[in-house]
Amino acid sequence: MKCFKRMKEVLKSWRLSDYFRQLSTVVIGVLITFWGSDLVSQHARQNEIRSVMQLIAQELQDNQETLQIVSSNIRNDIRMSQILLKENFNLDAIPADTISKYNRLFTSTSTLYVLSDALEVLKNSSLMQHIPNKQLLRELLWTYNRLYELQNTVRSYYGWKDQIIKESVSRLTQEQSLVAVTNMNELQHFMLKQTDFIMFVGSVEGYTN
Repeated sequence: MKCFKRMKEVLKSWRLSDYFRQLSTVVIGVLITFWGSDLVSQHARQNEIRSVMQLIAQELQDNQETLQIVSSNIRNDIRMSQILLKENFNLDAIPADTISKYNRLFTSTSTLYVLSDALEVLKNSSLMQHIPNKQLLRELLWTYNRLYELQNTVRSYYGWKDQIIKESVSRLTQEQSLVAVTNMNELQHFMLKQTDFIMFVGSVEGYTN
């Protein structure tokens, strides 16, 4: 169980950005522990336990892939906010290719949904009592709980961002809206004149850390 003890210490100290980078360590550790423990030895209910654990391992991997996407999006927001702060919100001082690369800050929102169906199957079955490695079960449940916490944090961030963007865009005149549809640069300049959006940009890095 050394790998899980180490993972637990890592998880305790994670900032939001660290979750994305380090979850792969958790997934790998879970997979190694699953297949290196008594869970796959010759016991009653072996096939049932093996099947559920395979589902959980896959579920963790699926969560990791989703987190990687969300991680990329949030890193995008952080980087663009840093550039804007450095240039004192002067969009014209930023190269066009950089603006294009990190454009998601101005328009895109997302969310995070942690998959847990396989875990619920295990919890609602009678299989848990037949798994001899109780420490593994405790660490597994603890890991999912931390993922739920991360889910809430990510949803809170994107809920806030979505609200700011909608409120800013709602101030566009009809004429400005028509222009913004085909001219992203105009929309970006407009957004950077909105006090609440500027405050949002200045808070992105601190919020996600």
